[in-house]
Amino acid sequence: MGQIVTNIMLLLEHVKSQSKFYFTTRMARAFAMPYKFIIIGILLIIIYYVYSVSAKAERSEKEPFIIGESIFDKALDRLNPLAASQNPLTNQAVVTGISEGDGITSRLMNQMALNIPTVSLSYESGPNGWTVLPAQCNKANTYVESSPTQCSASGMRQKYLYQSDAGGACIQQAAGDPECDPTCPGANTQGGCNYHACDKTGQVPFSEVTDISQCDALGNRQAYAWASSPTGSCIQDISGAPHCDPIRCPGANTLNGCAYCDTDASTKPTCPGYITPYTCTRADNPPADTCTNYKRRPVSWTNAKATATNAAECTAVTYGTAVCDASCNPPQQSTDPNGCGYVAAVLTAQVTGGPPGTRGWISVASSADGVKLVAAVNGGQVYTSTDSGVTWTPRDSSRNWQSVASSSNGVKLVAVVGHNNAGTDSGGRIYTSTDSGATWTPRESNRGWLSVASSSDGVKLVAGVNGGQIYISTDSGLSWTARGIIHYWFSVISSSDAVKLVAVANSGYIYTSIDSGVTWTPSESTGTGFWRSVAASSDGVKLIVGNSGYIFGSTDSGVNWTPIKNISGYKYVASSSNGVKLVAAVNGGQIYTSADSGATWTARESNRQWQSVASSSDGVKLVAVVSGGQIYTSTDSGVTWTPR
Repeated sequence: MGQIVTNIMLLLEHVKSQSKFYFTTRMARAFAMPYKFIIIGILLIIIYYVYSVSAKAERSEKEPFIIGESIFDKALDRLNPLAASQNPLTNQAVVTGISEGDGITSRLMNQMALNIPTVSLSYESGPNGWTVLPAQCNKANTYVESSPTQCSASGMRQKYLYQSDAGGACIQQAAGDPECDPTCPGANTQGGCNYHACDKTGQVPFSEVTDISQCDALGNRQAYAWASSPTGSCIQDISGAPHCDPIRCPGANTLNGCAYCDTDASTKPTCPGYITPYTCTRADNPPADTCTNYKRRPVSWTNAKATATNAAECTAVTYGTAVCDASCNPPQQSTDPNGCGYVAAVLTAQVTGGPPGTRGWISVASSADGVKLVAAVNGGQVYTSTDSGVTWTPRDSSRNWQSVASSSNGVKLVAVVGHNNAGTDSGGRIYTSTDSGATWTPRESNRGWLSVASSSDGVKLVAGVNGGQIYISTDSGLSWTARGIIHYWFSVISSSDAVKLVAVANSGYIYTSIDSGVTWTPSESTGTGFWRSVAASSDGVKLIVGNSGYIFGSTDSGVNWTPIKNISGYKYVASSSNGVKLVAAVNGGQIYTSADSGATWTARESNRQWQSVASSSDGVKLVAVVSGGQIYTSTDSGVTWTPR
């Protein structure tokens, strides 16, 4: 604006210099008008014109859409690429008839271009007007938006590209083969392009189903297989017929069970391949004509089998030292002072509570502190002691007692009765006591009971039958349940909580259970043997068993076994509660003790017909019985022994 005023002042000075000539004429004088008023009028006209042009330009810059419909429509018409002329040098569209003088600015051109659908324009101002670059589809080379309607049933979807036609409009073009689109509804269902089936299909999760209620009476259990659901997740489905499960189903190893004939089939009459046994004269049942003065010489056997196929396999080689035998005629409870079981001596022991004397001792058990003891005589009575074996009191009647066991406090006792010496009767019963042996109550049916063991509280009991099954009680002997297979169960033992059990069979395997006797597992690593006795630490982890040859030990609840001592003769074993102090009594040999879990052994006492041995929980107090001999006790872990 300042520049405009300056230009006006220069114009006025020019007019003034020229006016001297004009105003000296007559004509000027005729008008009689002062020249200054004329100059002011011209100045006002010039100022008005300049102001109008400046205001119009400012409005066109700030408000391009209100210039006027005629100019805007004209601009749009010229911007149509099809109506524009072509510059042959640049191949660009040239819009004619519109110039910057029409009030069309670069901002207006931009705004107008944005209002042309699907066409993107570039332009520049030139000497011939606005130049528009070639039009292009603004979606060119981009894929069409996802739409479920384009999906096939399997989840495949065609891909499309936008491209420009000759006029710049957007059109779709196919782009290759259809591709899998995981967002399509059918892509992740069965048969879909993104479907993933269960990766367990065909696997039978037999071990994942542990509910034994699925077992039938013969030990068969339904097996399940994995299958894929319509969405690919894993589901269980019944697959085929039920399968035999000897691990979890109790009935599998019982008579006629699905796994009954898997072991020892030759000894089971109902199994294929059964071998009819030859009747052997057993070492504990020698001929009656060997009796002399109420005594009989036991037979010593070499490699004799419990069930043989011929006489040569069970031939006696020597007779042992004569022992008192209740089956000799006349019986040992004789009035003959020369008899081995002179009745006067028996009566004296009963009245005075003194030493029990020589008897056919067969089993002994101890309380945890070694103070309360119980011992049984085969063909005699049960004897109890409350002073670590110094004195003994006879209990109950004379029976064919086979084994006794005690709770840790010595209050609850259990004893079993087997067949008579000839094996011709139906066997005896299980007897329990809840008053340290003062009174006894018969339990269970008549069977050839051979072994028994007790938990530390005397509530859970386990007993083995000679030629039968293992029986379990969880109510101190009131009721019993048959478990395991039929065998000659010579010895059983229990952990303090009766969860872990071990049983050994004559001419069979070592069997272990970790579920209180519900299921049993044979240990095939040791093979079969003439097992006679088994002992365990209180937790059931450290085990020791004895047979006619080796003593075997285990430190993992019977999973693995190691021979730790080779001693000829049948062995009867016992253990301290921690499994460190061990004792083994050899029938016809000595007593051996160990203070390092069986790593080393020391021979103790003399050769005798040791029949059973027991230990206090600390392994300090020991008690052992001799068949046809006396009871022996030790208070120094077996270093010295005292006959009772």
